[in-house]
Amino acid sequence: MFYNTDEFAETVSYTATGESAVDISAIVTRQGSHLETYVRGSITAAAIIEVMKSEVTNPQHGDTYTFDSQTWEMDPDIDGGVIYEDDEEFHIALRRRD
Repeated sequence: MFYNTDEFAETVSYTATGESAVDISAIVTRQGSHLETYVRGSITAAAIIEVMKSEVTNPQHGDTYTFDSQTWEMDPDIDGGVIYEDDEEFHIALRRRD
């Protein structure tokens, strides 16, 4: 239910390193007490994306996520980029590529 685009999720274009882009369903958190403001200015912006392991099996640096007409990548300041993982999903810290 949460990953239904009629509920909480949205369509995100995901490109694994060396692969072609595919559309996935993801939950994007743009603001919150754990994030700086979504748009931090001309330098960078931060977000967290929640994805199902069935759609993103091995997130790694170099993968890109496109939403809001902008391209995002794993935040290199976060060790490993994955901030939460369970049997079903990953939560990944992102930064906007400028």
